[in-house]
Amino acid sequence: MSGDLWRKPAFMKLWSAQAISEFGARFARDGLPLAAVLVLHGSPHQVGLIAALAILPRIVIGTLAGGYIDRSNRRWVMIGADVMRALLLATIPLAAVFHVLSILQLYGVAFLVGAGSVVFDIANQAYVPALVDREHLLEGNTKLSVTASLANVSGPAVTGLLIQLVTAPFAVGLTSISYGVSAILLAWMRHTERPNRVEAKGWLVDFRDGCSAVFGERIIGPICLMETSANLFVAMFASLYPFIALRELHLTPFMFGATFAAGGAGALCGAWLRPWLTRRLGIGPASILAIFVAGAATFVFPLTYGPPVMAAILLGAAQFVGDALSTVSGITINTLRQSAFETDRLGRVNSVFQVTVGAASLVGALAGGWLGEALGARQALLIAAAGLTGSTLWAFLSPLPGLRHAPGPTLSRGWPSARM
Repeated sequence: MSGDLWRKPAFMKLWSAQAISEFGARFARDGLPLAAVLVLHGSPHQVGLIAALAILPRIVIGTLAGGYIDRSNRRWVMIGADVMRALLLATIPLAAVFHVLSILQLYGVAFLVGAGSVVFDIANQAYVPALVDREHLLEGNTKLSVTASLANVSGPAVTGLLIQLVTAPFAVGLTSISYGVSAILLAWMRHTERPNRVEAKGWLVDFRDGCSAVFGERIIGPICLMETSANLFVAMFASLYPFIALRELHLTPFMFGATFAAGGAGALCGAWLRPWLTRRLGIGPASILAIFVAGAATFVFPLTYGPPVMAAILLGAAQFVGDALSTVSGITINTLRQSAFETDRLGRVNSVFQVTVGAASLVGALAGGWLGEALGARQALLIAAAGLTGSTLWAFLSPLPGLRHAPGPTLSRGWPSARM
C-alpha cells in the first residue's frame, strides 16, 4: 500500500470519498433486502425483485450515460450522484416514523439509488486515469480496490449491528450520511479536469462506440464476457444467501454480517499477496487462478450445516479466501481496462461493462428467486457456485493466460484495437 500517491492530496480525497461511498452503497444493498425480510416479512420473490430493481439501472442508465459522462466534468457528476442517493435513503426512516413504509417504496428507492450508483461508478472509473499518471494506475487501483473490498465484506457486519441497534429502516437511513460526506470530500478537491473534446452523437452511437472498443480489444473483450457471466451467478447467490443464513442456519443479523467481516482481512491479504503471486506466475495466470479459486470457495455456502456459531465460522473462512483472491484479480483486471483506452473513451467503455454485467445480474437475481422457490435455496446456490467457478473459461479465449508482465503506460501500443 506504499507509493507516491500518499503525497497527492487530490487522490487522497478521491480515495476517501470513494471509500465512504462504497460503504454507503454496501449498507444500502444489504439494508433494503433485510428491511423487506425482517420488517415487511417479504417473500423470496419480493427480495429477489428488490435486488433486480437495484441492478436494472445498470442496463438503462449504463446505455444512456457513457457518452454524457465523457463530455462532462466527472467529479461534479459524482457529487450529484452522492447527493441524490443521500436524499433518497433518508426517506426510508421518515416513512417508518409515520408507519407508511411499504414494499413499493423499497422497490422505488432500490431502483433510484441503483441509478445513482451506476452514474457514480462510471464517472469514477473514468476519472481515476485523468487524476493519476499511467505509471501510478496500478498503485491507485490497489488502494481503491482494497477499500471497495473492505466495504463489501465488512459492510454487512456493520449493517447487521445497526439493524439490531436501531432497526432496519433507521439503519438504511443512517447510510445517507456517508453519501453526504463523500460529496463534501469531492467538492473539497482542488483538481482541474482536462476538458474532453468528445462530439455529441447521440446515446445509441455512444454506446455502439463503447461496444466496438470493448469487443474489438483482444484482452478486454473476453474479460468483459467473463465478468458478465460471473455476475449472473453472483446475483443468484446474493438473492438466495439471506434465506440460508437467516432462516435455515438461524444466524442473527449481526452474525449474518459477521460472516463477511473476515473478508476484510482477506481483502488486505489479497492486496499484499498480489505482487508476490503475479511475480511468481505472471499477471495473466495469477488472475485466472485467483478467479477460479475464489469461485470454488463459494461451494462452502450451500454445503454448510450445523449450529449457528459453527456455520458462521465456516462461512467466514470461505469469505476470507474468496475476497483475498478476488482482490488479486480485480486490481489487475481494472488496471488493464483503464490502460487499454484513452481517458476520453472510458465513460463509454465503462458503460458497456455496466450494461452487460447489469443485464446478467438482473437475470441472475430473478433466476435466483425463482430457482430458490422451485428447487430450494441450497440447490440453487450450488448452481450459482458451479457457474461462478466456470466463468473463468472465458479468460482462456484471450491472451490473458500468456500475459506475464505488469501493465504500464505503454500497454495499449501492443493492442491493435486499443487506439480508436
